[in-house]
Amino acid sequence: MDKNKLIIFGVIGGIIIVVVLFIVGFLLGDKGESPYNVQATLKFWGINEPYAYQGVFEQFKEVYPNVSITYRGFDSILDYEQTLLDALAAGTGPDIFMVRNNDLARKANKIFPVPGSKYSLLRLRNDFPQVVEQNFAPQGGIYALPTSIDTLVLLYNRTALNEAAVVFPPETWEEVQEVVPKLIIYDDMGAVTRAAIALGGSRNVNRAKDILSLLMLQGGAELVNDEYTAATFASQEGVEALTFYTQFANPNSK
Repeated sequence: MDKNKLIIFGVIGGIIIVVVLFIVGFLLGDKGESPYNVQATLKFWGINEPYAYQGVFEQFKEVYPNVSITYRGFDSILDYEQTLLDALAAGTGPDIFMVRNNDLARKANKIFPVPGSKYSLLRLRNDFPQVVEQNFAPQGGIYALPTSIDTLVLLYNRTALNEAAVVFPPETWEEVQEVVPKLIIYDDMGAVTRAAIALGGSRNVNRAKDILSLLMLQGGAELVNDEYTAATFASQEGVEALTFYTQFANPNSK
């Protein structure tokens, strides 16, 4: 295989989307084309255990019986990143590798986009949510496809809800605002000894950026322009979402 024509996976985490079979087909051609019968071995590097892809590899083997996939997993992300960069620089990198969606720009000069004849931008838009195009095809060239997509959920403490006589966990932001005051615990001096929810800041809030982005989108803010070349969230809707988010860390907010 031509190591200069690498196809990469994007890791966004969450609901698994099986794309290994789909992407590897780009390297070999469609079933009706002559590359379908090619004999080859593809190198695939990632940060997951091999069993995570075993079923996909077996499906792939049914379509391309003459092609083998050798998977190399890394325990350390730092080790993976360094080994991958060294291999790409030396021209000995894998045919397929994984990269985080926010790290694609750093590796973009070492890979080529998928040919439009193999997979078009229109098809990408039909197959995946808009965020995939934003992350992996910002200029129209498709450099990666996701193995998974993040899903944000609200985790709640049933014991805390029971103690506050809250029967059902909140399902909307309005209900969150109603429940939060009932869950806060103060000491005799009026200081908070137990907060109600981990929101409002960024240092100690996991996925703070994603949560704020979600609030902006739900509030009608446009995060980027149509060309994905400039940020546009500094709008009234964006400000309102930021104000709503930060109120949860404001001790004077009710």
